Order: sequence, then C-alpha cells, then structure tokens
Amino acid sequence: MIAPAPSHYSLDRQLPAAIRTGYHSIFTRYKDYPVFSWPWWWRRMLLFLPFAISIFLVPTYLVWLKLSDRPAAAMVALMTMGAFMIMVGLGPGVASVLRYRKLPEKWEGAALIVAIVVCMGLAYLANEWLKDLCDQVLYAFPEAKKKVMENAAATSKIAPMILIPISFAFTGLMGGLLAVPAYYSEIRRWRDNLNAGKESELRAQKQEVSFRLSVLQAQVEPHFLFNTLASVRALIRHDPEQSEVTLDALVAYLRASIPKLRDDGLSAVSTLGQQVDLCTSYLQVMTIRTAGRLQYAVEVDPALRALTFPPMLLITLVENAIKHGIEPKPGVGRVTISATRDGDTLQVNVVDDGMGLQPGVGGGLGLANVRGQLDALYAGRASFDLRSQAAHGVRAELRIPMDEQA
Repeated sequence: MIAPAPSHYSLDRQLPAAIRTGYHSIFTRYKDYPVFSWPWWWRRMLLFLPFAISIFLVPTYLVWLKLSDRPAAAMVALMTMGAFMIMVGLGPGVASVLRYRKLPEKWEGAALIVAIVVCMGLAYLANEWLKDLCDQVLYAFPEAKKKVMENAAATSKIAPMILIPISFAFTGLMGGLLAVPAYYSEIRRWRDNLNAGKESELRAQKQEVSFRLSVLQAQVEPHFLFNTLASVRALIRHDPEQSEVTLDALVAYLRASIPKLRDDGLSAVSTLGQQVDLCTSYLQVMTIRTAGRLQYAVEVDPALRALTFPPMLLITLVENAIKHGIEPKPGVGRVTISATRDGDTLQVNVVDDGMGLQPGVGGGLGLANVRGQLDALYAGRASFDLRSQAAHGVRAELRIPMDEQA
C-alpha cells in the first residue's frame, strides 16, 4: 500500500504538538490547525473581524455624526468592512477549497499560489467597486462629496504606478500570501516528523532484533551442551588427554557465545572475526564428538575479520550444515567457511559435502530466522541463498552490504 502524501493528513483536526510552531496565544489559535483548512480559515476570519470593526465601523460612526444619516452611514460601514473581509478571506477560502481536493503534492502548492494570486486581483477589483459605491452614497451629502473630491485629488497626485502596486501588495499580504510560507513550513515539519517516527520505529525494531540476538547468543543449545559433557565424561576414563582437548574446545565455544553488549544494553556488537571464531570453536567440539568424521576449513581474509557482522547467523548455517549434511552422511564429511569481498558486498559461504538438500531442509525455523534478521537489519539490501552443490552437499551464501549504517 502506497503511503499518502505528507500534505494529505486530516485537515479538520488540530496539528500534533510536534508540528505546531512557537507559543500560541488566543490570537494565534488558528495556527493550531493545518494551513488552508476550514478550522484555520474561520478562526483566522474571527481574528480579523475585531480589526475590521475597530478600523471601519468606528470611523464610519464619526462620519455618521457629521452626516446625520444613519442608513447611509451603516451602508458605507458595511461595504467598507465587507471589502476588507473579502480581501483577507477570499484567497485563503479558495485555497482551502483546493486543499480539500487533495491534489497530488507536487501540484498542490502551485495550485494554492495561483488561486491566491487570482483572488488578489478579484479582491482588489471588489475593493475598488465597493469604494465607488461608497463614494456614490456619500455624494448625496455636500460636505461628504467635498471630502471625497479632496481625497481623490490628493490620491491623483500620487503616481498610479506607485499607488496600485502598493495597494495590490497590501491586498496580497493580507489576502493569503503570508500563509504560503507557513503552508510549506507545515508540510516540511510534517514530513520531518513522519520520517522521525519511521526512523524511531525502525530503530526500535532493530533494537528488538538485537536484543533477541543477544538473548539467543547467550543461550547454549541444551542437547549440544549435555551431549558434549557426556562425551567428556566418557573420555575421562579412556582418553584423559582427549577429554582435556574437548573441554578446552567447549570452553572456547562458551566464551565466544557470551554476548558482548553495548552500553545501551540492547545491541550485541559483533564482527565477522568473532563469528568465525565462534564457529571454529563449535567445529572443534563437533570434530571430537564425531570421532574424526568431521573435517573443516576456514578461508577468511584477515582484512575482513573486523567488518561488522550480525551475530548468530553464521553459526546457524554451520549447525544446519552439520545437522542435515554431515551427521546423516556415512563416512567423513567436510564443512568449509569462506568470506570474500565483492565490490561493496561481503559474501560469506558455508559449504558442506553432505547429503544435499533433502525434503523439508531450508524451511526450518533457524533459516527462517536468518532471513528475518537480514530483512530487519538491512531492509532488503542483504540476501541469503541455499542451494545444492554440483556433486554433493549444500552451499549457503550470505551477501551483506559493507557499509557502516548496516
């Protein structure tokens, strides 16, 4: 499912606290809502209404005292205040209509700007028309007409090339242009917050995976441990030297199995060298337990040992090779661990010459965990492949990106 564009969140609800900006008083409460939404629009209009009343109704009341004509004064007041409210509300209102259309994000911003610019022109024309109507009403009163003519004469002395752009710019700023940067800022903050949430979720998932790996790394398979101790017990009577070698190999394996946790206590730090050493200790134990039926080889460039490598993946593949390949096979079997660099990718192979892929092999819990850990840690950039060899046996191949982010 494709996630909606960042601008297509709910427009009728308050923005999350992380998206809001600065201190909001009762006069800026409309900023708690998405820019160019209906809650934002009518709260903004309520904010301008007291200014319209104080700027236009009060002066018009003074004019009414001179004209002694209440209907005329009321008409002039309403038309003047109406012109102002149209100027501040038309552009944002049309932009709000467009935003509720939920246009594609790449077109939405441009459409809002075009709508506001067009409404600037319409509001300017409406303001001029209402101004002419007011003048016609005032022409009925000689004193008012004289005052209108004086104002017109004073205005005519100012070059229209200066007056018209100033008036048009004022109409634009009050009519929504100032809200356009706030709109883009809101989209950016929403996207950053969304990305931060995804990163936090991904980080939590990785920490959970790392924690599970740490727990898994701290555990020793009971039957492996018990069987090895039983072998040591039997060897003590018949071959003390061999029992000592077995104990040394078991101790080395247990030491390698103890998780080395980071300071946060959640993530296990692991390198390819540590995981190879863990597998080597395990193979040493299994070589003794199988009475020489198991042979192994480790072919890893020392320069690659310091690379970061997920814990418990390699040992899972080695255990799988022995359990399904070497132990069922009559005679001697061999397991080879190799690691090479292929460009920016680390390729690690576990190859055995055992019984090959049998029905049911490859779909077990251990290999499913390998695939799940790779997906969680590398988000599809790592791969795992299990296939039969040309002659006998199985090749398990891990390909992991060689970057520090992994």
